[in-house]
Amino acid sequence: DRHEWEKVEKEDVPEEAFTTIVLWSEHGTTAVIEAKQKELELLRFYKVYKVVKAEGRRGMQTMWVITKKDKGETTVTKARLCAKGFQEGDNMYKDSPTVSRVGLRLVFGIAVAKGWKVGAIDAKSAFLQGEKMTREVLIKPPSEAGDKGKLWLLLKCLYGLKDAPRMWWLRLDAALKKL
Repeated sequence: DRHEWEKVEKEDVPEEAFTTIVLWSEHGTTAVIEAKQKELELLRFYKVYKVVKAEGRRGMQTMWVITKKDKGETTVTKARLCAKGFQEGDNMYKDSPTVSRVGLRLVFGIAVAKGWKVGAIDAKSAFLQGEKMTREVLIKPPSEAGDKGKLWLLLKCLYGLKDAPRMWWLRLDAALKKL
């Protein structure tokens, strides 16, 4: 229930929580508006979509996922535009490799035995950098994009689509093989 979330005070959030979802009532704040604009810029930069006429076609709905992350003394607000992927069919490849617990323990064990340092990286806007889509997906653009009455034809996967992790993996796999 959204109203129950609004009653939670900041001191009620455990110290382990580094990221929090921004409540709907805060979506009009300057930080959220700027985060949405930044996400729209990334969508254009990575050429994720092409604006098309609706011409009687229906597009999949989208939603914003807004989060706040505490980074020391500052708070960073992030926005992600997500497709409501549950609205699409189930006839696509959507598998992508993930590491098992056993595999992870094996890597850590080898690293300890060899004296290696283990690190991690984060690919910013990873799904937006995935392989080009081979199927047609139309979405309704968010109102902030200013494309009223139009649809977006996705050229790359958007967060929330069932095959987005796979398309990212295919792009990463190709880049690693090239190296």
